Amino acid sequence: MRGWSSCGIPAAPHPRQQGPHVKAARQRTAEIVRLETQLNARVYDLFDLTAAEIKLIEESTKYRYGEV
Repeated sequence: MRGWSSCGIPAAPHPRQQGPHVKAARQRTAEIVRLETQLNARVYDLFDLTAAEIKLIEESTKYRYGEV
């Protein structure tokens, strides 16, 4: 079986060799996570949630930080 390069399709760069757009996307993701964490803490305080209630909410959340 021939590789994609034989069809004229260049190989994808190694993840560490990707352009500045990857770095920018990671920085935006980190900023979103930071802001969402702050917002969650404020909401928890607003509703005076206990540590057990916060744990239940966070464990039942489908989305895990950093997953894209």
